[in-house]
This record gives sequence, C-alpha cells and structure tokens, in this order.
Amino acid sequence: MNKNSILVFCFIMISSLLFACSTKEIIRIATPIDEKGVEGVTFYSEVTDQEKISQLRTVVENLERIENPKSESELADVFFTLDKPEENYSEIGAYIWYKDDGTATLKRNENNYYHVTKEQVDILKDILS
Repeated sequence: MNKNSILVFCFIMISSLLFACSTKEIIRIATPIDEKGVEGVTFYSEVTDQEKISQLRTVVENLERIENPKSESELADVFFTLDKPEENYSEIGAYIWYKDDGTATLKRNENNYYHVTKEQVDILKDILS
C-alpha cells in the first residue's frame, strides 16, 4: 500500500466512525385536532435537514418567556417535535399560535409560554412548512 492509499483508508474509517456515532434528529410536524373534546395531533411531515434542525433549536433556545396568555382557548396552528428516534427521545415538543400582527405564542410542556417575534416566526414557518 502506498501513502495515499493509507490516507484514504484512514479517512474512510474515521468518517465511518463519526457517522456511526452521530444521532439522527428529525423534526416532526403535526396539525392539532380536537375530536369530540379529545385533543391530539396528526403528524403529516418530517424534516431531516440538519441546517433547519439547527435553526429550529436556535430559535427555540432564544425565545422570551411570557406569562400564560388568556386567549389560548383555540387550537394551535401547528405542533412540532424535535426527536432523536435512535434514542427514542423527544428533545422539544411545542405548540404554536400565529397572531395577526405577525408574531406568535409558543407553548412547551404544560405551562411554559414564549413570545415569538416576527423574524422568528418567519424562520419557523420556513422550517415547518
């Protein structure tokens, strides 16, 4: 084996190891539903693009927390999760209510509400549509 063959072999081995160690992440997108008083979601799409996953994580981590808005009686416009299927783990799950002024309210867990700016809404709509 010459030096170039050894380098190529090493590159392939390192790349394989890194790929095997990486955890695949998926954004799952759903429509919230209410059937006879029972609320749930119907998943309809998945996003696996790593750049979009990174953008989603950045937006969610930088949201401003707010008090529970009183107008949350209607169904959310969209629900999404950020899942790690190989670990059977859902890192983020959230409902989004879009507002007429271009902003939105995002809800994570039971009572964690966040204000979403117009710029953040544009990014989320790009990812989730």
